[in-house]
Amino acid sequence: MKQTTRAIIFIVALFFLWQSQLSAQNLPNLGKENEFQGFKERKLPFKQNVIKSNLIPIFMGQIPLCGELRFTYERMLTHNQSLTIGASYNFPNLFLFVMPAITNPGRATLKNYSLRGGRITLGYRFYPLKRRHAPNGLFFGPYGSFNFVKIKERKGNGSFETWNYADACFILGYQFHMRRGVFMEFFGGLGYRKNFIRDYDARYNSTSEREYYVIKGPVPNFKVLLQMNIGFGW
Repeated sequence: MKQTTRAIIFIVALFFLWQSQLSAQNLPNLGKENEFQGFKERKLPFKQNVIKSNLIPIFMGQIPLCGELRFTYERMLTHNQSLTIGASYNFPNLFLFVMPAITNPGRATLKNYSLRGGRITLGYRFYPLKRRHAPNGLFFGPYGSFNFVKIKERKGNGSFETWNYADACFILGYQFHMRRGVFMEFFGGLGYRKNFIRDYDARYNSTSEREYYVIKGPVPNFKVLLQMNIGFGW
């Protein structure tokens, strides 16, 4: 009985060995010419995330009275499309501190006022150049933002006013990948803007609103956008 069992096991083992040798002979030649050469189009972005900040607006932001510290986060969604989200903090710019001290050093009143606000931005980008690996290269897409600052007297009766800047644009720009993950971008755009001031009078509990433009031009709601940022990608 034991000899019969051993014989069966031996025959089965020989059968599977013969099958494996036969399969190996039928496999195609897997030389270098048959190795995977990669996709015709890149399926993954060069960097998945980029976080950037502004330069010049720290001294003079979109709202004339303010400096603006802005951070923007760009997230790649596909190999050539991304979503950008930004947030800013508005604060009194250097000009407001220097001018009162020069023009009226004995009675500078800026310290009697509170000036605070912020901005949110949202955009979507397309990177059309196949020879460049996004987020490096030319891009275009929609871009929108809402910016505001609230001005009030520190020891006043609660009255205040808010300066509000809303815009929606189509932008075109270029993002450069420098060395060690450093990125720099420049872009501009054209679109629509709505700037308005909202006043609140605490004495009468009333609110009024009026449009406001530093440079009104022939088309008050026409927006021209220019921006430069620098940051790091990973």
